[in-house]
Amino acid sequence: MNKKILVLIACLFLTASCVTIPKATVSLSRAIETDIKAFHQAHSNIVKLFYSKLKSEVNSFIDNVYAPDIIHEILQSELMLYQNGEPSLYGIILLAGTDSSQHAAKEALSVMVELQKAVYSEIASKRRELLEPIENEETEALNALNLSYQNTILAGNVLTNYLISAQKVKEAQKEAYQHLFDAANLLKEIAPKK
Repeated sequence: MNKKILVLIACLFLTASCVTIPKATVSLSRAIETDIKAFHQAHSNIVKLFYSKLKSEVNSFIDNVYAPDIIHEILQSELMLYQNGEPSLYGIILLAGTDSSQHAAKEALSVMVELQKAVYSEIASKRRELLEPIENEETEALNALNLSYQNTILAGNVLTNYLISAQKVKEAQKEAYQHLFDAANLLKEIAPKK
């Protein structure tokens, strides 16, 4: 009987020694998870900076190129109407400047306000037209980036939890084997000698 117990204990020790998980492995896994979160934040910031730069360039183009061009085109069109003797902004302003009644000034103000609204509306429409695809692309890029990092972090959590579980099992096995070894030694001591 003693030989069977010793063989059983030897087999148990051999199988238990096949897999070892150093305690530092769990710490390393957690450190990697922390680093991945930091990479995620940095990567997100880079994407946001890139799209912020694109949006800034679009706004600069609208404010410095498109808006002045639209205003120039409208004024050129109004000038041609005036030169052809048709009603125009120039004619209304000229009349308001030469007429002593307030009616002409009020009409000039009304026309200028309407023109300003039309110009602002056109500029805002062009701004939306150019910015909307960039904003949609930014949202898609950030969503894809977030999903990728979330999946990586989730996989890291699963691995860390597995390592913790395996480490606990290994410690429980060591404790159980120690009890078996102690029990085998005790049986050896109390077993009758042949």
